[in-house]
Order: sequence, then C-alpha cells, then structure tokens
Amino acid sequence: MNTLAEEYRCAVLYPEQSKHSNPLRCWNWFESTSLAGQGEAALIARLIHQVTQRRPIDPRRVYVVGMSAGGAMACLLAVRHSRLFAACAIHSGVMYGAASSPAQALAAMRDGPSPISIERARQLVCDASESAVTVPTLVIHGDRDRTVNPVNADQIIAQLKARVEEITDPSDGPLLATDERRIEGGGYTYRQQDSTQQGEIVLRKIVIEGLGHAWSGGDMSYEFNDANGPDASRFILDFVMAYQRKIHPIASRAPASH
Repeated sequence: MNTLAEEYRCAVLYPEQSKHSNPLRCWNWFESTSLAGQGEAALIARLIHQVTQRRPIDPRRVYVVGMSAGGAMACLLAVRHSRLFAACAIHSGVMYGAASSPAQALAAMRDGPSPISIERARQLVCDASESAVTVPTLVIHGDRDRTVNPVNADQIIAQLKARVEEITDPSDGPLLATDERRIEGGGYTYRQQDSTQQGEIVLRKIVIEGLGHAWSGGDMSYEFNDANGPDASRFILDFVMAYQRKIHPIASRAPASH
C-alpha cells in the first residue's frame, strides 16, 4: 500500500490496536460502544479527522479500508461515520452489526451472521441512518476463506444495498445489479458484480476463486498474504479514488474511553 500510495500520491494512515484492548491486536468491531459509533470506532474517526485537519489532505477524498477484523471495522465506520468518507473497501470482512459479543463474532466469521443478528443489524442501521450519506463500497473476498466464510461478502452487499435504498432520494432511481463477470489474468480468476444508481457504481463485489483468508496480491513473507493476485491494493485504490465527498460538518466529540 505504501508503494502504491507513492504512485497515486495519497497519504496512508494506519491506526493500530493495542494488545491491552485485544490480545490479537484485532479491532473489537462487535462491542456495543463501537456499534453505536463510540468506543474504538469514535477513536479511529477522531484520529482520521485530526490528521486530515493537520496535514495537507483533501477532506473530500478520505477513504477507509480494512481486512478481516479491520474490514469489519471499516464497514462499521462507513455506516456510523459515513460523513467522513468518500468510499470504502472491505477485504475478507463481515457486515456491520453481525455480532455483539466475542462468541457471536466467531460464529459470524465461521458461518455468517445468524437471522437474529441480521435483524438486529437492520435495526442498528436504521438507528444510524438519520444523518447518513451513501459511501460507495468495494467488497473483496476469497471463495476458499476458512476463517471468514465467503457468505459474509454477500451479507455485506445485501446490507449496504438496503441502506442505500433507505437513505437515498427515490428520484435517484433504483439500484441495478449488473451481470456477474468472470475475469482471468494476473493470478487467480475472480468474479465481479456491480450495483449502479443512475449509471454510477455504488457497490462492487469481487470474489477471488482459490483465495483463502489472505490479502490478494500481498507479500507472502507476511502472514495472511497471497502473492498470486489479482492485486487487491490496486483494485482498492482504483475504486476508491474515483470518488470524492461533499463536505459535511462533523460534530466534535471527545474520544470515548475503553
């Protein structure tokens, strides 16, 4: 990502979890405080806002990206702090509100969210929709992922489709799904499907055939990376940087303790 950031002339911010908060240094995307937009979610949002204010960064072109627990947190931030972001990318993640405890989180990762969790998440999304804006989102997942079941990619897309339909003006027209395309070249074959509104891509899903729980096109000297490609980092930057956000006022709030 750093190499591509130089090429695309963008800054990259890497918030880091502490072992005190999570022994595996994963984001606690299932905690009730974060689900409400507070807790770790608010701390990350505040950090992004502060860096954007202090550095020469265009606030109209701020994007949120994550993988696995980071993907779940990226999805949460795009729902609860939507006015910060012009676009989002979720690699091997889970939908917002898929779980509300560590045990539920493991179950959702393994099997997908339960019907009860999906209904609870729907209510959480409704609660978050009063001042929300649409955040175009790219979802990437490997179809051989044994850590985060690929069904989670479908659930993310379904949740975000429902959210877009709820918060957008009916005059903007319906979300229309394109035919799924199967694309070869540059490593594993992948399947891509878009959802568009007035001809603009709002959601994109990429399912990579043969990929496990790993960053596609990553450096295999590190855990959770697969060098075979396609290049997820380039997919993500090509997608998100096509968008810019209208400036919305962001309420100042003190970071929540946790």
